[in-house]
Amino acid sequence: MSRPRSYRISVDCGGTFTDGILLSESRESWTAKTDSTPQDPSLGTMDCISRLADQIGVSPSELLSLTTTIVLGTTLATNIVATHTGPKTGAITTRGYRDRLAFLHVAKADLGGDRKATSAEPFSFRSHFPQPLAPRRFVVEVEEP
Repeated sequence: MSRPRSYRISVDCGGTFTDGILLSESRESWTAKTDSTPQDPSLGTMDCISRLADQIGVSPSELLSLTTTIVLGTTLATNIVATHTGPKTGAITTRGYRDRLAFLHVAKADLGGDRKATSAEPFSFRSHFPQPLAPRRFVVEVEEP
C-alpha cells in the first residue's frame, strides 16, 4: 500500500496537555498527546506534530510538506481569562460606555437574558462580582463618527 499524498492535522493546546490528530486522505487517523508548554505553546505543538510524524515514519518537516490543512485550537486564552493571569489588558469602547464592560452581568438581565448566568446577585452586598478583564484605568473611550 502506498503512502497517502496529503494529510490534515489538528492540534489542541491546553493548559496541561497538547493533543493532536492526523488524518490521511484515505481517512486513516493517528493520535498523539504531549505535555503542554505554557511558556511557549509552539514547543508542545511541534512536539505533538513530531510524535504524529514518528507514527507514520516520516520526519516532522516531511509531514508538514504533505499537510494541506492544520487546525490549531487552544484553551490557553480561556485559562488566562479564568485565572486573571497574563499580561495587563486594556479596552477601547464607545464614549459613554466605559463602565458597561464591567456591568455585563447586569446588562444581560436588563436585556431579558438569563439572570442566573452569574452567581452574583446585583443587589447583595455579599456577592462577589466577576472582575473585569481590563481595569477601568486601562479603558479608553473614543468618539464614534
